[in-house]
Amino acid sequence: MLIEKANFNTGLKALPYRSPADFIAGDFSPLKWEKRTDEENGFWLHFIPVYEVQNNFGVDKYNCTAMATDNFIETDVKELTGIEINISDRFVSVIAGNTKSGNFVNYPIEAIIKKGFVFEDDYPEEYKIQPPTWEEYHQDIPQGTLDKALKTLDNYVFDREFVNAVNNQDDLYQKLHEAPLKATVRYASSDNGEELLNPTGKHNHDVVIVGAKYGAYWIIYDSYARQTGGKTLKKYAWNYQFGTVMRIKVSLKNNNINMVFKQNYPYLLVEGNEQKLGFFLDGRMIIDSDWSKIMVQSASRLKKYEPAIPVKLTDWNSVPHVNLKGESIV
Repeated sequence: MLIEKANFNTGLKALPYRSPADFIAGDFSPLKWEKRTDEENGFWLHFIPVYEVQNNFGVDKYNCTAMATDNFIETDVKELTGIEINISDRFVSVIAGNTKSGNFVNYPIEAIIKKGFVFEDDYPEEYKIQPPTWEEYHQDIPQGTLDKALKTLDNYVFDREFVNAVNNQDDLYQKLHEAPLKATVRYASSDNGEELLNPTGKHNHDVVIVGAKYGAYWIIYDSYARQTGGKTLKKYAWNYQFGTVMRIKVSLKNNNINMVFKQNYPYLLVEGNEQKLGFFLDGRMIIDSDWSKIMVQSASRLKKYEPAIPVKLTDWNSVPHVNLKGESIV
């Protein structure tokens, strides 16, 4: 059964007037793209991030625009590097100026372009007994966290362009080979995850298109699903009319994997004369000959033990090394 929300908004405002400076995909956009995946390889389904819901415990942040933006970037980065990152949705919601009536689709990425981002560990959605209220979630960000966010722009470069989606399924399908697509939709859900959704009415939600079956359906990744009886991944009908469609250009300076080491995770050097175990924190690899100390450090940060992620020698040497006291290791 199709479930629509008539008087319901997950956090989407109408798109403001596009300036002449806005890039539109096509001959007049300076952004260059190349084919990176296809339907046979599942498009972007192998790279989607761990699911996070925007309305957990009944508290809605109305930040689908920020979460769709972060989900897009996280998916793209994992395909580029093989490493999964988790951007703080709370941080992006605040710097983008999210409101109780939501936000414009382009504001989150434009805020990231100017101010950068931090990972979930740096600015988490914390609660002990109950989740934060909307006001608590959107309180002013400490200056130290804002400063840390700016440093990410030393490693990442972002840009974006709009895509014409009107009666243009073939073009969207081709562009999906090059990057995911962030798109506005009419919110819909279903008890049956295989049902093709084709809701009508004003668009009230922002999602990421991560897959498709040509001529049959689109697969979207939805931040507003689990708590409403629906699914994280949904199928929208092939002829569904998406609203504003945008794709984000993610580039890594020097294409160096150390830019996306996961904060607070253990890493295992798998090249060279000996195996070494390290723990990545604040841009440095903490190394100790006693592996148990590193794993305890990992457990204390992550609240659970995590397997060490294999890393090659070139990438291992691309970040500073320190001991458990923070002293430099040559």
